[in-house]
Amino acid sequence: MNISGVKGEIIMNILICDTAGIVETTSGDQVVTNSPISCMQAICDNHFDLIVIAMGPKKIRERNAFLELCYALKEGEKSRDIPLLVLLPAKHRSLLEHLQMAGVDFAEIVDWKTISAEQLQQITHQLNGARRPYRILKEICPYISYQVIDTRRELMVCGADRCRLVLGPARLADLCETSDHIYCPYFKKPKFLNAKSGRGANATTETEQ
Repeated sequence: MNISGVKGEIIMNILICDTAGIVETTSGDQVVTNSPISCMQAICDNHFDLIVIAMGPKKIRERNAFLELCYALKEGEKSRDIPLLVLLPAKHRSLLEHLQMAGVDFAEIVDWKTISAEQLQQITHQLNGARRPYRILKEICPYISYQVIDTRRELMVCGADRCRLVLGPARLADLCETSDHIYCPYFKKPKFLNAKSGRGANATTETEQ
């Protein structure tokens, strides 16, 4: 499956919104913008086959601006039908939920500090159903709760343990953010019976990278 879902179609023009300088180099068919405003302007002036938003480690306000851009792109007359790919520095259930609600087509977890044109091309050529936000969300425990520390950082805790258990990087990577979370004793017998009780965060919090 290619990203447009149309057999044989080849992506030629890619618009990239990258305010963090993640995309290191670009090829001739890639246009890079450095703000949501310039991204929207580029849509008005040109035709693109794919839009890529690179979300690096950012402050809350910058993350919200990118989420607003996603909503605007999927609602805009010229951009709503263009496949939208969001690159994330890490799995984040709340953020992925917002991307799904916005209508984002694909999400990819990218833990590199920079991405070359060749690496980006490889990602775009491998887009498929597994990269849909809802598919990634299925692997993440619904009890992860995000508690704000400051404008850049958050603490991940287990909502199934009354938010007393702090979730470190190793536990998140090995269990909580994988399909194996269903075997976790806290998931099997949560202290809070209502799954929504573990959803104490929204997309305005961010983990320090």
